[in-house]
Amino acid sequence: MGEKLPSLAEYESLRASLRVWAAADEGEHGTITNNTTSLSQNSATALNTALRILRLELNRPPAEARPATLVEQWAVYLAALVLWARTYAFVHPLPLGQEQQQGEKGLGHGTPAMGSESAQIPVHATLAKVEAGKREDVVKGRGVVGVLTWVRGKINGSSNGLVVEAVLVLGKLVERGSEEGWF
Repeated sequence: MGEKLPSLAEYESLRASLRVWAAADEGEHGTITNNTTSLSQNSATALNTALRILRLELNRPPAEARPATLVEQWAVYLAALVLWARTYAFVHPLPLGQEQQQGEKGLGHGTPAMGSESAQIPVHATLAKVEAGKREDVVKGRGVVGVLTWVRGKINGSSNGLVVEAVLVLGKLVERGSEEGWF
């Protein structure tokens, strides 16, 4: 972990595994099923943990406006990626025997300024909708893009190379992360 993959084939294999993991417990039309495989449990656990991390960050006292340590910054970043991946899997479901067409929903664009306080209200609403299993509302309301933008603003400004790269990744996801084929 933390090293460059030796081949494109290995990258594609890991990418496909991650894609299956992100969609592990998606039922028809994105509803959560009672699948008890370890893959779907891990995916659901990751989403719940990500939501808790993002909630903790949202509830951070105003005097502590930004995650202070690299560990905190990385945790918030990874939580945003998990939320994005699970929503992407909802928007772009894997074919199950035959293609499931849900139309071109997209994750949306046009959110409040990065890290602004006005962004926190939509972020709270987005997390509440995901917790309630209403991911279609999150997609239509551009909530995931709002969360990605908010997290990018929260961790932006660090001189740590790892965090700088994370900010760039979040920027790409905000701009193009709803396109088919990201993973």
